[in-house]
Amino acid sequence: MTRIETLQMLSLLKASYPAFYSKFQKAELESIANLWTEMFEEENFEITKYALKELIATYSGYPPDIATVKNKIKELCATATGEETDEQLWLRLKEALKNGIYGSREEFEKLPPVLQRYCGSPATIREMAVIDSDILNTVNKGQFLKQIKIIREREEYAMRMPESMKMLVSQIKSVPELPRNDVKMLDEVM
Repeated sequence: MTRIETLQMLSLLKASYPAFYSKFQKAELESIANLWTEMFEEENFEITKYALKELIATYSGYPPDIATVKNKIKELCATATGEETDEQLWLRLKEALKNGIYGSREEFEKLPPVLQRYCGSPATIREMAVIDSDILNTVNKGQFLKQIKIIREREEYAMRMPESMKMLVSQIKSVPELPRNDVKMLDEVM
């Protein structure tokens, strides 16, 4: 979003929560506008506006914060694209396990990327296919639901990260570390 679009969003918030925004001085409102502009620079204006209006319609008390608006955008996009829930992904994985002993490679290749990352390789499907169903549906399901959430959060974080930051991180990561001689360093300090 552009700065003008962000100001339109903040104008909606100010109109919806006048008592909250009446406390701020001009300099504070400018800081808020700067932060929101930076935080929403890669968001689509129309989607953000829709998300904000949805929140205004259901949110009482204080105005929604940046994280709440971002989560609403994420929720709207997942709903619109038909993104599978964690439970639906678990059912897809269980379906793949039915043919997992002899067809683990084929089943692995049919899985969506997030499930492929969870499994890592066809060998995991083969291993899970022989687990007792009671253990699979309790212990393994619990582990899956925890881990798939972490995998999705990492993917979302990577998608949200601006390209400039990704490049910066990759440059830092590619710089080889110099060998350290802790004893020598300690002697120099002492």
